[in-house]
Amino acid sequence: MERSAIRQKVFQEMPPEWRFRPEVDGVLLRQYPEAVRAVARSVAEAYFEVAGAHPATARALPPESRPQFIEVVAGLIMGAVEEAILREDYWDQMVYYGALSVQIGFTQPMIIGGWGFVAARTLEALAAWGLPPEALPGLGGALIRYTQTLAALAAESFRLAYQQAIQKELGVAPELLERMAGLAIQELVEALRP
Repeated sequence: MERSAIRQKVFQEMPPEWRFRPEVDGVLLRQYPEAVRAVARSVAEAYFEVAGAHPATARALPPESRPQFIEVVAGLIMGAVEEAILREDYWDQMVYYGALSVQIGFTQPMIIGGWGFVAARTLEALAAWGLPPEALPGLGGALIRYTQTLAALAAESFRLAYQQAIQKELGVAPELLERMAGLAIQELVEALRP
């Protein structure tokens, strides 16, 4: 599946109020480029410190990967205030980063939790940086939608990787695989019922 197809699928499945909206969130975030650029590196470093201290996430982030990983995360944070964020090809590139996070060993909970951490820590850092308090609620919403969209792109990459591996190894048609997954989910729900 191509990057643009994954991006389109994710954007179609998420209500606009849940995902990044270039015409609203992009315009808002781009009003504060100096502030976002000023805090991006410290947020990325905090992300790495937290992830590196937790056994499960530390396995995906060996210490020697720290400089490169911090640069990537800081770049993704700074990307929130760049003009490119308004274009579809930016989001297609984010599909690649989502797949890359799956490749290095991040699970869906790690991806979702990590991007939640980035949103919260960035907003805290922006408040400490001195942005006007009245700007923070709107920025918080825009950051949450930005990071939720990044997490959704990564989660969909994760799901597709598993789906494609099963289809390739077992030669199962996508429709049959969806049916099998539906039955397995139904069994899981029954097993977990309180």
